[in-house]
Amino acid sequence: MILRRPRKDEFEKLVELHKQLEHEFPFPDLNIVSSLWVAVEDDEIVGFGILQPIFESILVLDKTKSKTSRITALAELEERAEYELSSQGITQFHAFVQDKKFFNLLKKRFGFKTTKGIALVKVI
Repeated sequence: MILRRPRKDEFEKLVELHKQLEHEFPFPDLNIVSSLWVAVEDDEIVGFGILQPIFESILVLDKTKSKTSRITALAELEERAEYELSSQGITQFHAFVQDKKFFNLLKKRFGFKTTKGIALVKVI
């Protein structure tokens, strides 16, 4: 097995491979990937790996302040995050939430969506 960068004539094959998983996630936007490699065995692509940046929204609100003030601050912070990321061509950002009420608030009032799968992280 060897790892190498894909050739231009192999991108169609990558799209074909992804069709096996398209119900799980859309084909990545190759304009924003940091790295793309193919695993090749006997001159055939066995798989490919993509690294792309993922932006995370980290929100810390003072629980001693009124609910109205916290929601107003949250709205302002989220609006700023959307503006800054969209001006850079970034189309999404993530929030990893543990509190069920906050989870519901982000979904109902701020347009966050539940992702498929379970979030994992690898510390290196």
